[in-house]
Amino acid sequence: VATKSIQKNFKGILAQLFGLRGGSAKTSFYQANVVNKPIDLVARGVATPDVNLNLDEASVPQDAVWKIFTPFVIRRLVTKGVPSVSAADFVTKRHPMALQALHEEMKDRPAMITRDPILHKYNIQGFFVKMNASPHDTTVHMNPLICKGMTADFDGDTINVQLPASREAKEEIKEKMMPSSNLISERLMTPVFT
Repeated sequence: VATKSIQKNFKGILAQLFGLRGGSAKTSFYQANVVNKPIDLVARGVATPDVNLNLDEASVPQDAVWKIFTPFVIRRLVTKGVPSVSAADFVTKRHPMALQALHEEMKDRPAMITRDPILHKYNIQGFFVKMNASPHDTTVHMNPLICKGMTADFDGDTINVQLPASREAKEEIKEKMMPSSNLISERLMTPVFT
């Protein structure tokens, strides 16, 4: 495509679609904005133990929480009457109203936490997210009792945190995917979390 773009001297929108002035297709508008769309509702961190969390809670880095919850915080602020442009600005500056909306959203919207590779259903569980106390703490804290179920340990395992977008997915996580709802293995009839 790059050579043809140069030969045909594309201008305007065609230059953007095929790559600017003979640039590679990887720099094209389509590739950058459609194919390589960043995933906004996902974060990653190294698992660390925290006995102060209950089974259904996980503590996530502050920057990651703001990143993945931003669309929902903006929506919550807009429903409270804040203009959408101002709501986005509030989130960027971490305004007290945005912080309050974030805490409300975290109480209502659980996240899915996965430990790859996902070999069975206990490798993906639902958790209510809290923010790490320190802004410099970039790890994901979990109760050590869930390690056996998620086949996780604390030697550098990476954990993925994913937010559900739809209301139905959010309710399904609350009803079926929380660790407290999956205490006994159906196959062996033994405790999953020990």
